[in-house]
Amino acid sequence: MSVSAPNVVVTAGELLALLPQVRRTADAISREYSGTAPTKDTA
Repeated sequence: MSVSAPNVVVTAGELLALLPQVRRTADAISREYSGTAPTKDTA
């Protein structure tokens, strides 16, 4: 996951300020995709 923008739109510092939110989002995505597989209903 990455965030990028032309330097005429945002500064490097402004992008770095987004880092905590980007990390939280990446962690949430990882948790969603690393969950356990659904079990088959044998009934």
